[in-house]
Amino acid sequence: MKLIVFTCVLLFFWVGLTQSLSIVDLLIGLLISVLSIILSRKYFSADIVYPKFRFIKIIKYILVLIPQIIISGFKSLYILITFKTDVKIVKVPTNLSNDFKIFVLAVSITLTPGTITVHKQDNILYVLRLFPQHVDEEKEAESIKDPFEKMLLED
Repeated sequence: MKLIVFTCVLLFFWVGLTQSLSIVDLLIGLLISVLSIILSRKYFSADIVYPKFRFIKIIKYILVLIPQIIISGFKSLYILITFKTDVKIVKVPTNLSNDFKIFVLAVSITLTPGTITVHKQDNILYVLRLFPQHVDEEKEAESIKDPFEKMLLED
């Protein structure tokens, strides 16, 4: 069942990339999707636990993420215009136990302008921050992960 879902996801991305719904393009996309799944089948582990997705929870998460991206974008723009950059690598410990949720947190942090997740070690993310807001590293880590981690901890 998982392989069928992954094939459909790959086909969806194929349609997005080609921007065409012709039968020929769909068949080519389906063929490439199936071949990709067959060639990478050994990498799909049965012990990976994916959390159950709830549509409302995903929408709420997106509604938290988009304002964070916009606010950080304006902060980054101001800092770049005024040349007041102060780069710092922050150690961000997470309370998340699921690797997939840690991955979502890392991607969310990287999506916000001015922050890049550069390394993951166990439950700790190392984040490059363009404009640190706090001298204390714990407060800085909380300000980076707080809006996203709260949503990911909810079940």
